[in-house]
Amino acid sequence: MNQSHPAKFEWGDSMSVGVEALDRDHRFLVTLIDRLASMDDLGNAPEVEHVLDDLVRYTEEHFEREEEYMRATDYPDLVRHQRLHEEMVKKIEKLRMQFFLGEKEHIGHQTLDFLIHWLQHHVLGEDMKYSPQRRQGEAHPR
Repeated sequence: MNQSHPAKFEWGDSMSVGVEALDRDHRFLVTLIDRLASMDDLGNAPEVEHVLDDLVRYTEEHFEREEEYMRATDYPDLVRHQRLHEEMVKKIEKLRMQFFLGEKEHIGHQTLDFLIHWLQHHVLGEDMKYSPQRRQGEAHPR
């Protein structure tokens, strides 16, 4: 089943949080989501499963790095941010399992739209809150 694909999802400088390791992670997550969006056949089970496996694994690894950074910089909203991470990992794992068990025949554009929206919202909204450039303006006790 060949479907029309959503617009290419690309990394932009506006998504940079100013921490190279975390920006590199975000760029790779964008690449994984774009790989799903650009497949010739979103119903190609082995290929989709492989990308979903990578997405689950890499998302978990990225969240660990991000939370480590937040602990090291005494980020005040760490606990809430960790909950957001836990919720997202559960959603991606559920999506992966639904596909693996055959509950979904293909990923579909609704799921791709969800992944793109989540990554954009999370990086541009939530992750920018720990960005060193943004936090420079905050008052820090000495």
